[in-house]
Amino acid sequence: SVNNDASSQAPGGGATTANMTIVEPLSMVLDKTAPVNMQYGTPGTYVIDVQNTGTGPAYDLTIIDHLSDPVAGGGMCDTAPNNFVVETRDAANVLQQTLASGVDYTTTFTTGTTLGTLPTCTLAITLQSANAVIQSGWHLVVYYDAHLDLNNVNGATLTNYAAATQWFSADTPAGQAIGEIREY
Repeated sequence: SVNNDASSQAPGGGATTANMTIVEPLSMVLDKTAPVNMQYGTPGTYVIDVQNTGTGPAYDLTIIDHLSDPVAGGGMCDTAPNNFVVETRDAANVLQQTLASGVDYTTTFTTGTTLGTLPTCTLAITLQSANAVIQSGWHLVVYYDAHLDLNNVNGATLTNYAAATQWFSADTPAGQAIGEIREY
């Protein structure tokens, strides 16, 4: 009806709408690559590639990257990672947008953390704007430089772990799921 005027109402016909498919960003796949060898004083470039394998767009993604900080033998926690480049790429790997630090994403580096019983430092990368949407099939690609600690031992093996830990079905105010927005 128009303005609640009964004379403007008309009966609806059967099947007046087309079938609707619900889409959601139910899953992400993360791949992290790192240099095979590093030496002190020369940063190594790490790449984190997160693909939205769900059927809907994903917003406000958080990636947690645990960098190694063993008790003996060095680590990667004395210097915060830097030189970030964060991009969205489509399913064919074509650059769609380069995101702006402090506007589209933030990074937080915290030392003295653990992953289970493993000593680590933690890098958190959090998307925070509607520009940082990851469409279905698209990738978020993060490049950054990491540095070895001075006390690393020749031949030591350092292992770190990364995961996509949180994302939403719509752009959120301050990373909070409200109303119809779902958290994954």
